[in-house]
Amino acid sequence: MSTDGDERDQIIDAASNSDGPGPHPLALSRFGVARFFERFAFYTMRHWLIVLFMTKAGGGADANAFYTYFQYILAAVVFAQIPGGLAIDLFYSRRKALVWGGALIAVGYFILAADTTATTILAALCCIVGSGLYGGSSISLLGSFYTGRSQYLDAGMCRYIALINAGAFAASLFTVYAATVFNWQQGCMVAGILMMVGHVYLLAVSRVFSEPKLKAAAEKKKANRTLQFLILGAIMIGFVGFSFSLQSGYGMLSSVFASVGGHTGWPKVGSFAATAGVILALLIGSEVLTARPGKVLVRLGYGLFLALVIIAASPLFMQLKAVSLPDFGVVGISVFLVVALAVAEFLTLPPLYAFLLRLRPKYLHTLLGLVASVIHLPYLAAVSGIDTGGAGTVVLILLAVIVCGMAALTAIRFKNEIDI
Repeated sequence: MSTDGDERDQIIDAASNSDGPGPHPLALSRFGVARFFERFAFYTMRHWLIVLFMTKAGGGADANAFYTYFQYILAAVVFAQIPGGLAIDLFYSRRKALVWGGALIAVGYFILAADTTATTILAALCCIVGSGLYGGSSISLLGSFYTGRSQYLDAGMCRYIALINAGAFAASLFTVYAATVFNWQQGCMVAGILMMVGHVYLLAVSRVFSEPKLKAAAEKKKANRTLQFLILGAIMIGFVGFSFSLQSGYGMLSSVFASVGGHTGWPKVGSFAATAGVILALLIGSEVLTARPGKVLVRLGYGLFLALVIIAASPLFMQLKAVSLPDFGVVGISVFLVVALAVAEFLTLPPLYAFLLRLRPKYLHTLLGLVASVIHLPYLAAVSGIDTGGAGTVVLILLAVIVCGMAALTAIRFKNEIDI
């Protein structure tokens, strides 16, 4: 059995220290651009996959069956990051996982353009396996470049996630135009080209694939690992609640915009506004954290609390679509929701990635895949027509409050022992 990713990639790339005196390595922009194109390609492919299935179905009962297939494929692409991360932790080099994962995704998009059942199944398998290998390995490799400057890792994750969101945002705008110009086969080819552009760019300009033989760094004094993992487990439970708060927030925003004259385009405007607000908050937050690095657990606590506030306010805001509000009221509520969603994501997702990358547990890539899967849970539930605002969500949030509160108290009590 081959050695795991940590042993293969020990210390990684002294070249990161030659990128300049700044707090962030050059690898941040390179990985960020690659993930921008990867998200751009993914959301472009998703749009044309729906078009493909609906075209084949031709309406009626077949349409529901084909839409179910689409849901299964989308869920498999998201959750493949968990077994993919486990494979990297146990058997595979993360560098190879990144190379082959990106290549498989691009090949899958190209094959999808062929109009046969066999090629559609093959394309789905390529996308599922490729996504499982690509996501966690890219974040882990980027985090390795912060060796010696881990205090800026949180700020770097803000920029990285901002670029990922920017790719999704660009795809949403692009597909509106592309739907009037391309058919679904051409759309899949465009998605494959976008993915290939980002992947080839990363391979061409990056030095992450050289493996210099470096001596292992002297081990630091070990922190209390038991406490670290207890806190990590509690945060992951709270993160489930955070992910559902995002879905609730987007739902509220769409509801508020829909109350303005009932125009069908307004809910889409609300989603665009929220995404743009998240990107802006992440970029501004990155600059602030670069100048004044902070403790990641403190930010996680604030972020989860704000997420719970958003969910608690959901029933109130959902009633607004039945109420005739003056324009200033609609604008004020929509601005509040955009700001709340943006700040919640800034306070929660980047520090969680930073926490994992600084803690570096044995199953790092599995946990990174778990985080990426959890953040998509409410979206997948909404695509499947499952109501995420019922009693089950309330119970889940209450559990998250209790567990995260215990984690916060433990972190404060033993802050000198956990070193994070």
